[in-house]
Amino acid sequence: MFKTKNKYLLFLLYLNTVLGSGIVSNLDNLSLYGSYSLFSYKEDFISESLELINSRPNYSNISIGLVYNGKYELRFNHINNSNSENIYSFPFKDEFISMDVNYHIKKLDYINFKIGFSTMKAINNQYSNFAFLLGAYKDINYFNNPVVMYFDYKNSKHNCLVCDLEKNSNFSFGGKVKLSVDKLDNNELKDIIFLGLTLNTNDFSKYYFGVNSGLFIPIK
Repeated sequence: MFKTKNKYLLFLLYLNTVLGSGIVSNLDNLSLYGSYSLFSYKEDFISESLELINSRPNYSNISIGLVYNGKYELRFNHINNSNSENIYSFPFKDEFISMDVNYHIKKLDYINFKIGFSTMKAINNQYSNFAFLLGAYKDINYFNNPVVMYFDYKNSKHNCLVCDLEKNSNFSFGGKVKLSVDKLDNNELKDIIFLGLTLNTNDFSKYYFGVNSGLFIPIK
């Protein structure tokens, strides 16, 4: 349908409303979280008739997960991608199911690390991928509320018989402000509201910002 793409990304919006994340857990407890994410951007295409056409691909992600002992994180995701032409490395307009497993290393004095992997499979097409994740983050307590600064690197290998996608990488840098919710009984297991901002790229030629907010809920 489209002959060429405009090589410049004009606009991208990343909206992420999240309940919880392993990087905001400081207690040795069990915590449950859920999330809803929406990714959208605008890009120009030039059609075969040399007409300028605006495209706005987007995808949504619904997740549920848990964190145990502040170290072990398990998350399940349902992803709905609206357009096969996108910068997200989704080759089809389809729904996807994925699972993420992360391990958090929090015994170092200056910085924390996480390592993990994820698997994904398309529901209606012959496609799957496996990804490796490496991240680093640090709590900064110089402000009225703690801030978690983090960097994530994700390397994905794709298995697709009818597309050219084989491997890709994703880089994310961001921060989250943690706001503890005081309880009447002064329980140490406090809910945490957080607000965050991220900068993301796949190939260092196109960048997009992300905003996120959510609630971390310890159970016991």
